Amino acid sequence: MNKQANTLKNNIMKKTTLILAVFISIFSVSCKKDKLDSDCNIASITINDNPSFKSTFKYDNQNRISEYTEEGGAVVYKFEYTGLSGKLKLFLADTLYDTKNLTFDSNGRLTSFEDYLPFGGDLLRYFYLFTYNSDGYLASTIQTLTGGSYDSYYRDSLIYSGGNLIKNFRKHRNNTIQTTTEFSYGSNTNKHWNFYWNAFTEPFSILSGYTFLYPLLGKTSTNLPTSVVVTEGSFIDNFSYAYFINSAGNATEYNEMRSNTVTGNTSSNYKLTYTCD
Repeated sequence: MNKQANTLKNNIMKKTTLILAVFISIFSVSCKKDKLDSDCNIASITINDNPSFKSTFKYDNQNRISEYTEEGGAVVYKFEYTGLSGKLKLFLADTLYDTKNLTFDSNGRLTSFEDYLPFGGDLLRYFYLFTYNSDGYLASTIQTLTGGSYDSYYRDSLIYSGGNLIKNFRKHRNNTIQTTTEFSYGSNTNKHWNFYWNAFTEPFSILSGYTFLYPLLGKTSTNLPTSVVVTEGSFIDNFSYAYFINSAGNATEYNEMRSNTVTGNTSSNYKLTYTCD
């Protein structure tokens, strides 16, 4: 009986050890997977499988965007951070073309963007102010363009509900509304910055196309949008989105359908890759 009891005891211990090892293995893989998921950043975005429309992103050791490249590597933006200020340097074919001034708050969010541009004998100054609400979302932007005969002013007011940006009112200096943008959402979680914004749907009135600044603009909307409707007077621009989500919950591909009375119906396909620490 003692021999049988010892054999039974040994078998139970072996099974327990095996179960524990499997549990530890699963737990370790799970922790690693969770870490990878939470530490993933967008590495590239390609439009319509065209290498000329591929953008790539690099990040520093504090997880801040450090470099952005577009047009197949011909255009490169490099970030330099110094405390609460920074520089954004534009290189064309490896030659420094322009330097823009940045400021940040203590949370690392962009608070201002300043750029000087020679144009027609004048030196134009583009200046942007960014403010955030108590929940950490971008609440407003003020955009001014001065120099020569230019003196323009726009203010964007962003409204949120349930953690999602639902409306953006773009107003002139006299408080009249120039553009209203409305967002609708599905159930897909937005795990990264608002990569779906583009030159037509972004919260900038002058600075169109600077999508790589989005990681510096506070918290993202909780979900990915299914539609964006931009209204300017009688002109209505409709955008709709369909996503492909991988097992980690990251959007690896999405289709954008655009419809309006000027361009008609158009579509674009975006593919995203990620890098994980």
